[in-house]
Order: sequence, then C-alpha cells, then structure tokens
Amino acid sequence: MIPETHIDPDNAWSDNSPQVTPQALDELPGRLILRQTVSHNSKFPDLPGELRGQIDIFDDQPIELMEQRMNVSETFSSHKKVNNITKSQNQNWEEIISKVLLKGKSKGLNE
Repeated sequence: MIPETHIDPDNAWSDNSPQVTPQALDELPGRLILRQTVSHNSKFPDLPGELRGQIDIFDDQPIELMEQRMNVSETFSSHKKVNNITKSQNQNWEEIISKVLLKGKSKGLNE
C-alpha cells in the first residue's frame, strides 16, 4: 500500500481511507517494524518450513473435498432430472447458506 497524504483526510474528495495527515506520514517511518526474512535462532531452525508443510496439507484438503462434493452433487442432479425435479430449490439453498454461516461463526470465522 502506498500511503497518501491530505491535510484533512476525512474531508478529502478522493478515497480517504488510505490517506493520512502530513504529520502522520512524517511519523510513519519511525513506527515501521523491519523483520528478517529468515530466523537465526538455532533452537528451531526449520519451524517455518514445518509449518508451511502443514499449511500445504490443509490447502489441498478443500480442493479434494470440493471434488467429492461435486461428484455427489452431479449424482444428485442426475437423480433430480430423472424424477423431473427442479435443479435449484431456493429454500434448501437458503438453509445451506444459513447453516454454513452459523458453523463458520462458531469457529471464529467472519462472513
């Protein structure tokens, strides 16, 4: 993000959310925290690599689950077609969305 400056950001004509006052812009470099790209702590030298491996496993799981869901969904869709049932049923969709949102919220996720 490139900060923009304005003497009165709240009353700026353009997008005021990324704007700061000239004084705040002047103070900004002193508030920056510069971090190293690698750790030199010998007690856990490859912790980021281990954690990245765990994250990679989690990243693959949603794709595999979506593939399984799509297979079931296609079977369900075929069943509906054979039995002359509409593909989309709004009430069911609304129930699914509500259930997913509630479950996500209970897990600390936002909408």
